[in-house]
Amino acid sequence: MTRVLQRIPGASFLFKLAFRHQTREKFGNKATLDGAAVVVLMPGSVHIGLLALQYLTAYGNVICIANGMAKQEVVFIENNTKFPVLTIPMTLRHSDVIDILIAELEHPFWLVDHDCYVIDTNILTHERMNMRSSDAGVAIYSTCNPINGVIVPETFLMLLNPVVIRELFHKYNVSSRRIKWGDLSRSAVDAMLKLGLSETNMPEAHKSYFDTLRAVAFLAQGEGKGFVMNRGYSLKCQFYPEAIHIGNTSFPKWPPNGRYDALGVYFWRRCLEEPQFGAFVERYNGLCPTPPRTSREIREYLLQSDLMKKGDIPEFLDRLDALISKYST
Repeated sequence: MTRVLQRIPGASFLFKLAFRHQTREKFGNKATLDGAAVVVLMPGSVHIGLLALQYLTAYGNVICIANGMAKQEVVFIENNTKFPVLTIPMTLRHSDVIDILIAELEHPFWLVDHDCYVIDTNILTHERMNMRSSDAGVAIYSTCNPINGVIVPETFLMLLNPVVIRELFHKYNVSSRRIKWGDLSRSAVDAMLKLGLSETNMPEAHKSYFDTLRAVAFLAQGEGKGFVMNRGYSLKCQFYPEAIHIGNTSFPKWPPNGRYDALGVYFWRRCLEEPQFGAFVERYNGLCPTPPRTSREIREYLLQSDLMKKGDIPEFLDRLDALISKYST
């Protein structure tokens, strides 16, 4: 259905309007949503995203967005979580979903990646309580550009202050969408130059553009309203006391190219082996094909490869298995 809708002229615009209205009607200015955790699920991610929702059960203040998911997927999520589920029949850009949330919500809210698992939800309450009203947000994960030393906020687990961000959107004519240097407004270029950034000195060495939310993050920094990045958790998949972000689970690659891919494809397959997802196996195999059909085969491949430190693989994969065991509790 999503593919059919994508071929209809103007469909994306109409569904953006519908989602915006849905968000405003259901949540809008409700004070109870201050600090809400928003998890956006995509087609093919039920077995990954439901786990993220389960780890947020203790937090309670959660919104799930089914972005272009099939009816079977939406019904499954609705039947297996107590949280409200907003549905978008057609898959929108992730940045478009974020922009609509920023436009319609009046209180700070968390963006939680569908493959980011908040082991200790106290971190969400603590960071929200300590965020100043003038801050654009808080980024639990960040990375340092090895060339120019620029610290870049990652979006895996990020608290957004919509009031501040809306003002920056309007002032500099930007959004959360990816943007190239040449497409920035004059005012945005001037602000970036003052930060030492330029077309030849971008925040992320391997990207020739500002990725999702990066442009507004640096514009906020220039105004003394930047994202708080005190924790500095690495984008590399590793366990922290409060959370772990897996990564590369939306479209697992085979053969994996590096440790990040390897962990992502193992985790994707291992979650799909949980009994409750039996109805999705055939469908998901078609969406994200990987030659090994079992996590055991993938594990053996990794143990014999040079993708990860040999001593790291068994222990780390065991910890991922333990993470997934939440499905059994």
